[in-house]
Formats: sequence, C-alpha cells, structure tokens
Amino acid sequence: MYQKTSVAALLVGLLVASSFVGAAAFTSASVDRSASMDVTTDSNGIIGLAPGSTSLVTQNATGALQIDAAVGSASGINTAATVEVGDSSNPTSTYAFNLTNNAGNAKSITLSYTVGGTDSNTGDDLNFSVYDSSGSSVGSFAEGGSTTVSASSGASYYVVITIDTAGNPASDDLSGTLSVTAS
Repeated sequence: MYQKTSVAALLVGLLVASSFVGAAAFTSASVDRSASMDVTTDSNGIIGLAPGSTSLVTQNATGALQIDAAVGSASGINTAATVEVGDSSNPTSTYAFNLTNNAGNAKSITLSYTVGGTDSNTGDDLNFSVYDSSGSSVGSFAEGGSTTVSASSGASYYVVITIDTAGNPASDDLSGTLSVTAS
C-alpha cells in the first residue's frame, strides 16, 4: 500500500510540476527585421512604367507616368476624332507607354482605366491594346474594363491607346485613373 501511495504522490507531484511549466509558456514575442523600401521613379519601379515617344505620355517632375492630351497650346482631343497614341501595326517601336516586370519573379499584371470626368457617350471612347515584345496582341480593354497579362520576370509589354471622341460633345472630360496591379 505504501508503494501505491508513493506512486500516486509521485504522479500528483509530476502533474503539479508540469502545470507550472505549462503556465510558464510565453504569451507574446517581438522580432525586428530590417526592410529596404526605396522610392523610385515609375520606370524603375517593381512594375516599370515608361513613356513611349509621344508628347501625350510623359514622366512628370516626380518621375510618375503622365497621360495628358492637353499638350502645347492644345486643350484636349478634338470632337468627332480618332487619335491613336502609338502604332498598333508597329507597337514595340511606337507605343504610348510600356510596362516591365522588374519584380524578379513572374507576376500577373492587371491594367484598367476608370473615367473620372464626364463621359456622355455610352460607347467605348478609350481603348488600350497591350502587346508583347514580339508585337503580338496579348490583351485589350476599354474604359471601365481591364485586362491581365502573365508577365515573366523582366518581360516588357507595350500599350497603344486609341481615343475615339465620335459622339462626345466638347464639354466631355475623359480624364480618369489608369490602374496597374501586380499579384
């Protein structure tokens, strides 16, 4: 009986000791790591954006890509006109802008455009056509839409913009936001 009591006492002692060890487990931890968050121009960013050889697409003073039809003494695109920014028959040489995957690994890149101004025409006024380095079309979208390309590391794509103002009065403003998202 003494032996059974000793074993029972030993087990109770181990149980009590293990509860103290379990209670001593940590409840929080903190680890610091260094991070490099350099800021750069659009052409040198993770997804590089660089203007083509057109006066309608430039880099502004901070290095951000800027699309602006009010160049020189012009205040915009004529009514009832079609303007192609770039050349869809030779898009790798003459383009509105290009984008390059500088991320170091493959990315899905989605481009979209949202009109923020007044667009009284229900048709597609802005069309963006995307071409790979061989000049083959890999996607296109109109305002309010989007396209996604699968970009390997270092791959460049060329964008040609077609603006069609047929049906738009001179009071329309097709200004908006070009969004480029990589995932």
